[in-house]
Amino acid sequence: MDYLSIKKILERYWEGNTSLEEEQQLKEYFNQEDVDPQLQRYKPLFEYLKVEQTVEISLSEEQLKPKGHIIGFWSWKRWTAVAASVAILALASFWLYPKGGDIEMPSYAKEDTYSDPNQAYDEVKAALLLVSNKLNKGVETTKNELRDLRK
Repeated sequence: MDYLSIKKILERYWEGNTSLEEEQQLKEYFNQEDVDPQLQRYKPLFEYLKVEQTVEISLSEEQLKPKGHIIGFWSWKRWTAVAASVAILALASFWLYPKGGDIEMPSYAKEDTYSDPNQAYDEVKAALLLVSNKLNKGVETTKNELRDLRK
């Protein structure tokens, strides 16, 4: 097959719009020795798919039998694990939280870091701008990588 027809089928393949026959054509093309240099980067994917199709899992009758007594979907081991987890959480909550209703705030939470609200606003604004710039850079990098993959 020529480069242009494979390129068109690949575009439909990435969109999930290929037929089984077209996918078979792609597999045959990429599993041959002579692949166009511009399409060489896709060859490992189709080689991997070919290898994975030959993998067989063989289980013995013993491995297929269910283990333990099953109550619906849950076995008794799972029920006891869930019950033990709930009991541990309940005991931890009684131990960690004080008996009285008042919980004292730590000293660092009582004091303001900034005496001037405008200065605090400026610091928060600067931090959010930094995060926004980093996220925008990541989004742009991802767009560029996806664009390169589609070429």
